Amino acid sequence: GTCTVPVKKQRKYNIARWAVTGRGDFALNTRCWQIYKQLQANNNTNPEDWKELCYLWASDFRTHISENRWTAFLARLAAAESRLSHPAQPKPPTQAPREAENVAVSQDEHFLDIETPTSHLRLNLWRGLAIDSFMPKGTADSNTGSWIGTLPHGYFNDIEWGADFYSGHFTYERPGLQKVTDLSRVDPRIGSTSTTGAIDVSAIIRTGLGSIRKRWRVYTHCARLDCVYELPEVFARAGVLRLANITLNPGSFDRDRLVYRCHNGGDDSEEFLLNNGAVDHGAPVSSLVTSRHGTGLTGGCFEFSDPTKTVRISFDQGAGAYLGLVTMIPVRDDFFCRLSLSAGEIDDTRKDWTAKNLPPVLKLGYRIDLLDGQD
Repeated sequence: GTCTVPVKKQRKYNIARWAVTGRGDFALNTRCWQIYKQLQANNNTNPEDWKELCYLWASDFRTHISENRWTAFLARLAAAESRLSHPAQPKPPTQAPREAENVAVSQDEHFLDIETPTSHLRLNLWRGLAIDSFMPKGTADSNTGSWIGTLPHGYFNDIEWGADFYSGHFTYERPGLQKVTDLSRVDPRIGSTSTTGAIDVSAIIRTGLGSIRKRWRVYTHCARLDCVYELPEVFARAGVLRLANITLNPGSFDRDRLVYRCHNGGDDSEEFLLNNGAVDHGAPVSSLVTSRHGTGLTGGCFEFSDPTKTVRISFDQGAGAYLGLVTMIPVRDDFFCRLSLSAGEIDDTRKDWTAKNLPPVLKLGYRIDLLDGQD
């Protein structure tokens, strides 16, 4: 679990170098995923089209590159998108519209509570709709409390861990400048959607880099949350942008049998046991390299799991090709365990991408499912 994807040479040459640094690797990989998904959807079997996609995904365009090669690459990528990304015929909806039923919503000054037939959710209104607690209903182990959420100051009996550890928030850091987060007080808007029978909670959060919009969608037929951010394009500039930051409640999981699963390029997922020492993918290598390892997440899915429960974090790679950063650190007789989805890290290859190459609004999201058992 310490080094999910081994890379040769020095520690600074970790997988982040080709995933979320460079001249906008995150955006480039996301665009390549869009082409890949369209080729699949259209049942494209032309080998030349697949070779072109492999060329566009080459590592040479993700690190140091001259201005002339960079300009030529962008033109070739745009040409491929124009030629290959013809949408497949739309499929009919797979589920009939439904209204949100048997849902209880309550709010005080500090928290918003949503209880559905399948889950309990508490959001922190003083911390940008961060998840205070989220747990399923009707499972054998539901009495253990929240599966994911916030570990408050004083949870760990260790002065070095004397802080609040949230879930469902983002952080953005630039060298020498103050960290930007969405952990500020909000006034939520609450509604429902008839197509999914879900509850929507959204808020506008003002930051030093402009206002962002954050929305949670709370499903009623299963223990599921969707999160969507709309961020100003400045957040795509050279910096460390980490979303989700899903923190496990240690009391709800079997520490000795806790694993994580993900895909790292293959057809099958890989499983890593977390009881054999500290794991900290997002720890800096130096002042110039902000992470040391990562998981590829090429299946668009990540799972924390023990024999009785699974927390699944999933996303559409064509909307955001994240790098997964796992943290698992023993704290006295307890442990701190979290997944972060990185959309940007810093190393010696990272450069700002000019505004003309970026959309005015970045729309980034992910899904959380709580599942009974390991399936």
